Amino acid sequence: MIAALAVTIFVAALTHVQPAAGTPLVPWYVLAALFCVAEILVVHVQFRREVHTFSLSEVPFVLGLFFATPAEFVIANVIGACAALVLHRRQTPVKLVFNISQFALGAVIGIAVFHAIRGDGTSITHVEWLATLSATLVMNVVGIAMIASAIALSEGRVEFRKLAQVFRLGLAVGTTNTVVVLTAVTFLWHDPASLWLLAVPALALYAAYRAYNSEREKHESLEFLYESTSILQRTPDLDRGIVELLRHTRQMFKAEAAELTLLAPSEQGLALRTTLGQDDEAVVMELVDPALLGNVWARSAGQGEAFLITRSTVEAATAGIVAPAIRRDAVVAPLRGDKTVLGMLMVANRLGDVGTFDEDDLRLLRTLASHAGVALENGRLGESLTQLTKLKEQLSYQAFHDPLTDLPNRSLFLEAVTAALSRSAAHPSAGPSVLFVDLDDFKTVNDSLGHTAGDTLLIAVAERLRSCLRPSDVPARLGGDEFAILLEDASIEDALRVGDRIVASLHVPVQIAGTEVVAPASVGIASHGSPSETAHELLRNADVAMYTAKSEGKGRVAVFEPAMHAAVVARHALTGQLQRALARREFLVRYQPIVALESGRITGVEALLRWQRPDGTMMGPADFVPLAEDTGLILPIGRWVLETACRQAAAWHASAPQNRIRLAVNLSARQVQQPRFIEQVADILERTGLEPDLLVLEITETVMMQDTEATIAKLNALKDLGVQLAIDDFGTGYSSLSYLRRFPMDILKMAKPFVDAAGPDRQDAAFAEAIIALGHSLKLRIVAEGIERRDQLELLRKLGCDLGQGYYFAEALDAEAFTDLLAKAGRQLATVPILRAAHMTAMVQSPWTH
Repeated sequence: MIAALAVTIFVAALTHVQPAAGTPLVPWYVLAALFCVAEILVVHVQFRREVHTFSLSEVPFVLGLFFATPAEFVIANVIGACAALVLHRRQTPVKLVFNISQFALGAVIGIAVFHAIRGDGTSITHVEWLATLSATLVMNVVGIAMIASAIALSEGRVEFRKLAQVFRLGLAVGTTNTVVVLTAVTFLWHDPASLWLLAVPALALYAAYRAYNSEREKHESLEFLYESTSILQRTPDLDRGIVELLRHTRQMFKAEAAELTLLAPSEQGLALRTTLGQDDEAVVMELVDPALLGNVWARSAGQGEAFLITRSTVEAATAGIVAPAIRRDAVVAPLRGDKTVLGMLMVANRLGDVGTFDEDDLRLLRTLASHAGVALENGRLGESLTQLTKLKEQLSYQAFHDPLTDLPNRSLFLEAVTAALSRSAAHPSAGPSVLFVDLDDFKTVNDSLGHTAGDTLLIAVAERLRSCLRPSDVPARLGGDEFAILLEDASIEDALRVGDRIVASLHVPVQIAGTEVVAPASVGIASHGSPSETAHELLRNADVAMYTAKSEGKGRVAVFEPAMHAAVVARHALTGQLQRALARREFLVRYQPIVALESGRITGVEALLRWQRPDGTMMGPADFVPLAEDTGLILPIGRWVLETACRQAAAWHASAPQNRIRLAVNLSARQVQQPRFIEQVADILERTGLEPDLLVLEITETVMMQDTEATIAKLNALKDLGVQLAIDDFGTGYSSLSYLRRFPMDILKMAKPFVDAAGPDRQDAAFAEAIIALGHSLKLRIVAEGIERRDQLELLRKLGCDLGQGYYFAEALDAEAFTDLLAKAGRQLATVPILRAAHMTAMVQSPWTH
C-alpha cells in the first residue's frame, strides 16, 4: 500500500519535472552508492522493542534534488538503500519491503515539496534553501511516522513520549545534515574548486557525532552500573531483586532476553535459572540441570570466561554452544564472588537488525557481573539459595509424587518406564514389565464408610504394594484406586508371581475405624515387546489386561494379549451404546411368572431387564449388566427398571385387587450402596402407588458380604418400609449360615445349577434338598430358579420346595402378554402347570403361601 501510494504521487506530480537547463547531472549509480553508504553509517535510537536508525541520507538526498531527475533520484534511493539493508543489515523480507516502500514514499513526497517551493532553478537563493529544508523535513517526518505506525500496529499502543523524543532527535540530525550539504551544493554551484574547504566541517561534524555517542554511552553505562548495584542492595527478596536486575540489564543492552543462573547448594549439583523475556515474561528460580545449558555454562560459570556470540560467529550455529534463550546473538559473563564463581549472567538477541553485541557490551556486562556477584554474595546469598533450593526441591518432589500415599505419580512413573525402555534398547534380552492394579470394590468403602476411610485404605494398599516388591521396582499411584508397578529386567513369570503376591496380600482384611475391610484387586500385566513401544502404550496394555481380569471375575491376574485390545475397544463402544440406549429408551422389562409348586397357581412375577438394540436383536442382562455396573450406568438403568415394574404391578393390582401378585426386582451392588437408596425406594413406591408388601427386592450373597454392618442397616430400613427381601442365586456365593441368621431375609432363591442337578438319582438332588431344609429351618420360603423339565418339578415338589419359575411354566413375557395370562388364570383352574405361557392354566392365589 505504501509503495502504491508512492507510485501514485510520482505519476501525478513528478513525471513532467526536469532539472533546470544547464544543471550538471550526477549519474544515478553514484547517488545509489551514496545512499548505500549513508544507510550503513547510522545512529541507533531504541524505541520500545525496536531500534530506530538515523542515517546520513540527507547527503545524497539533497544532491539528488539539485543534480538528478526525479526518476533517477527515486531509482538511486531504492537501489542504494536496498543494497545496504540486504548486505549489511540482513533484514528479513517483510522488514525489507516495508523500509524500501517508506524510503520511496519519503523520496517522492520530498521531491514534490522541493519542486513546488523552489524558484526557476538557475541559482541558489534563499528560496532553494527553504525548499531543500522543507523537503528533507518532510522526508524525515514521513519515515519516522511510517516506522512508528508499524510499531504501534504490531504492539497495539503508541508511546507518545518516546515518539516525540525520536521526532526531536531525527529532525535535529536531519536539519544539521541538510545545512551542511546545502553549503556543499552552494560551493559546487558557484565555485566547485573550493569544495575541499568543506572537508574540515564535515569531518568535525562526524567526529562530533562519534564523541556525542561515546560520551552518552559512558554516561549511561555509569548510571546503569550504579542503578544495578542499588537494585540488589535495596531489594529484600532475592528472587524479586534478580528479576529487577534482569529487567534493567535487558533495557540497557537493548536485548530481547536476559538470564541469570546461580549454582544451587544441592547435592544433586543443580542450578537455579531466572529468565526475563519479551514483555517481561519471567521464569523465576527454575531448577535446571547444568548439563542442559550446553557449553555456555561450561565456558562462563565453569571456566570463568566471558565471551560474545555474534550473528557472524560460527559458534552461534553450534548446538552445543547455544543456550535455549539464544536465537541470534548473546553476551555472557561469569558471576564472581570473592572466592568462587557463583553462576553466570547473559543477555541475548539484540533488538533490531542493525548490529550485534560488541566488545564494549562485553566489557560492560563483565563489569556488571563482577559487581552483581559481590553484591549477591554479601547479601546472604548462600542462605537464600539454600532456602530456595530446598523449596524448589520440595515443590519438584510434590509435583511428581502422590501426596496421600507418597508414591510416584503418573508423570514420574511414565518417565521411569521411558527410561527403562531406553535401557532395554541396549540390552534387548531384558525388558521391563508393567503391572496395572485396580481395587475392585473401593467405591463401596468410600460410599459406606466415608472418604477418610477410603484414604486410609489407599495408604494401606500402598504399603502392601511396597511389601510385595523389590527395592528396584517402582510402585506408583495413577489416581483414584488405580496403581501401577514397574518391574525392570523381569520375565513374564516373575511378573505373574508378583501379581499373584499382590492379589493375595490385598485379600487380607484391613482394620479401618474398628471395621474389617477387604480390598480385593484385579491386576493386568504387560511386558515390553516391540522396540518402538512407548511408556504410554505399555501402561495402556497393562490397563487392558486389568479390565480383562475384572471381566473374568475380579480378584485375579491377566496378561496382555493383542486380542484384548480389540475386546476393550468393543467394550468402550458398548458403553457408548448403553448410554444412548438409556436416552433412547431401548430397554424393556419382561415378566416371568412365579408359581406355587404344590397348587400350580401364579403367586408372583419377576421383572427381567432386556435390551432391544436398534437392529432388532434382543440382549439379555448377562451380556451388558456387568459393564453397566462397572461404568455406573446401572444406577439410572436400575432405577428405571424398579419404577417401571412397580408402576405395572400397581396397574395389575388396580385392575384386579383380588390378584395380589407380588413383584420381584433384582438389585445390583451399586444400587444398594447408594447413600439415599432407601429414600429412592420409598419415593418410587409412593409415586407408583404400589403397596410395599407387594414388592420383593432381590440381592445376591456378594452384596450382603460387602460392608456387612451398613448392609444390615439398609436391609432393616427396607423391612421397615414393608418391603420383602430375597437372597438371589443362593449357593453360588459365600453361603454362610452366620449371615443367613443376621440378615432380615424372607425368601431364599435356589440357584439354577442346583435345580439342574435335581434328577431321578437321589444323590444328585442332595444339595437341593439341603438348601430347602436349611431355608425352612430359618423360616424362609424357597424359590427354585430355572425349572425346565417335568422331572425337576416333581422332585422339587416332593422335597418341599415352595415356589418355582422357569421355562417349564413360561418364558419372560411383555406386560400385555402377562396381563392376558393373568386373565386366563383367573377363569381356569388346574392342578399342574403346562409348558409355555400360551397353554398355562394356573390360577392366581394369595402370594407366597405354603
